[in-house]
Order: sequence, then structure tokens, then C-alpha cells
Amino acid sequence: METPRLFKTEAIVLRHRPLAEADRLVVLLSPTHGKVEAKAKGVRRAKSRMGGHLQPLTRVLVQLAQGHTRYVVAGCQTLESFPALQADLDRLGMGLYACELVDRFLPPGSESYLAYHLLLETLRWLEQGASPALALRRLEARLLHQGGFGPELGRCLACGATAVERGAFSPLAGGVLCPACAPGQAGARPLSAGALAALRVLQKGPAGQVSRLRLPPAIAREVELHLRAYIAHLLEGDARSTSFLDHLQRQLLTAAQEA
Repeated sequence: METPRLFKTEAIVLRHRPLAEADRLVVLLSPTHGKVEAKAKGVRRAKSRMGGHLQPLTRVLVQLAQGHTRYVVAGCQTLESFPALQADLDRLGMGLYACELVDRFLPPGSESYLAYHLLLETLRWLEQGASPALALRRLEARLLHQGGFGPELGRCLACGATAVERGAFSPLAGGVLCPACAPGQAGARPLSAGALAALRVLQKGPAGQVSRLRLPPAIAREVELHLRAYIAHLLEGDARSTSFLDHLQRQLLTAAQEA
């Protein structure tokens, strides 16, 4: 069905950038219209009523009009602003990373119903503040799975063995290798039984099951490194937000050591 020239949709603001003297280009994720770019006229002026609504990490009800080259924001109101997330630097960094990851994996206009609700679940999880790192790991694993990128966690990618409980994770191959096939595989990293079990739950388990995971710090870090290595391989480099997250983690570690 052809998109009408003027329509309303809920959306999450992924990012924005300045445009001309007072305008802003806003990237929105809509459950029904996918990822869209829209021009928000005059929102950088001090008296603008829409500027405060069109901030990243905000769920909005937006009215869009079809312009000559892109959509134009005709109206906007905030549905959720996630104040606790916005007020905590650590969770704010995680939220920005979540938005960047969804932004980079979704092409403009692609089907986005699942990705939208996955991102919304993640932001609500981060807003509540319980086990925020698990929220990111679930987002990473589910987003990869929904997009058809895998990784393959049920069988060895070299020999096809299905009873794999440990071995190695290969970002280049896109999944697990059994202990017999792992040696000599370029870029493969050791994969423990605990990390593999956690990855399987993160990839396909419902949010309630994931929230009940209690990962030892070493396993949690291993899972993070495997997912990050695979994402970096697919994106041909780390997401920009990861350097900010790493900086925050170093600060928290230093504070804990000094306490």
C-alpha cells in the first residue's frame, strides 16, 4: 500500500544532526514505516516547541509530510522520555549504543516491527536499571538473529556436529566450532560451555528468561567480547559508541579498586 503524503506514526529517535541554520535532520525508527530521515524545520531555535521532543532516546508520536526529497516533521509529541536512563551516564551510554547499533544494521525503509519493539524493550529495561549489561547483550544477539546474521550456535560450522557444548567462536565464520575443528581457524577464540549456553539464551530466549540469567563476571565478559568481535566484523569496525562505553567501564573499575 502506498504511503500517504501526510501520516502519523509512533517512532524512536535514533539520532539527529544540524541542517542549515536552524533545522535538524532526524533519523526515526517507526514500527510500520521502518527507518526514515525527516527534516525538522526551525527546531534549533530557542523558541521551538518541537526541539525538545526530537531528542535521541525518545519515543514520540510524530506527524510526517512527504517533501520534495525527504519527509518533513509536521508535528510531534513525546510518548516516553526515559528520564532515569537519561540521568545516568552509564545507562545513557548504553542507550546511545543500542540506538546506534539498530541504526547501522537497518537499511532505510526496511521492515522494522521486530527491531522497533526490541529496541523499545531495551530502552525500558535500561530505564528500570536492573542488569543493564544483559539488556545490551540481548539486543545484540536478537538483532543479529532477526537480521539473518546468526551467529550459528547450534552446530559446528566446519563439520556440522550438533552436540557442541564448547570449543571456539569464529567471527569470520559466523558461529561456533567444535574442539576438534577449532585449532588453526583464523580469528577463532576459545568458547566456554557457560558462554555458549548464555549466548543461546540471549539469541532466542524471551526477555523474562534473559532477565533471570545470573552470569559470573568472567562469563559475562566473554559473551560481550564474542558478540562485539562478531559485530565489528560485520560492520567492518566497532560501533562509535563502544569507545564511550569502554571509558565508562574503566572509570567504574578504577572507582571500585579505589573504594
